[in-house]
Amino acid sequence: MIKVRVKVDGLTRDKDVKMVVDAGVDAVGFITGFPESPRNLSSDRVKEFLMSIPPFISTVVAVKVEDVKSLIESLDDRLPTSLQLYSSSDHKILVKGVSLIKVVHAIPVTAFNIAVESSKRFDAILIDSSIKGKSGGTGVVHDWDLSLKIRDSVYPTPLILAGGLNPENVADAVMKVKPYGVDVSSGVEKAPGVKDSSRVIEFVRRAKSVDIGSH
Repeated sequence: MIKVRVKVDGLTRDKDVKMVVDAGVDAVGFITGFPESPRNLSSDRVKEFLMSIPPFISTVVAVKVEDVKSLIESLDDRLPTSLQLYSSSDHKILVKGVSLIKVVHAIPVTAFNIAVESSKRFDAILIDSSIKGKSGGTGVVHDWDLSLKIRDSVYPTPLILAGGLNPENVADAVMKVKPYGVDVSSGVEKAPGVKDSSRVIEFVRRAKSVDIGSH
C-alpha cells in the first residue's frame, strides 16, 4: 500500500510542532513574509523551529519569491528541506540543497497551463484554492477534477493538494486525486495558528487510509 504524504502547515507553537510530529506527519510547514496571516512568523522564529525538528521529518517554509534571498541569509546554514514559493511569475530561483515547490492557485482559466509549464522547472507543484486577499489557509475547497487533470499532466512531477482539506473530506480528496501529498492548515485548527490534536490525528489517519498506488 502506498500512502499519501501529509504536511501540516502554518505551525506557530512549539507544542504543536511536537504534537503533529507525534501524530505521524511527513512534513511540517512554516510561513514567513505574510504579515496579514495569523500564522506568520519572523525569520528568526522560523530558524528556531528548523533547529528543533527531528530527523526524517521534512521542513517546508512558505515565502514569497522576492523574500527568499533575505530569508536564506537570515537562516544561515539551517535551511529547510523545501521552499514553498508564492509568485505571480514563473521565475525560478536556485537554492543549493533545497527543493522548490511552486504554488499554483486553482483558477480554472489559468491553473492548468501554469502548472504544466512550472512542472518543468520546479521540484513539485502545490495546487491551492484561490481567494482574493489570501495566499493560503483559505479553508475553501476547489474543483478536485481540475486537480486530477493537473496531476495527470504534470506527472511525474509530484502534485501536492491543498485548499479546504480537513479530517472529514481528506480521504475522499486522496481517493479522487491521488496526489503525492496533502497540505492542511486551517482544517485542523481550533483557532488561527493553533492546531487541534484530535483533528490532526484524525486527518493523518484518514489521509493515510487510502492506497494511492495506481497512477
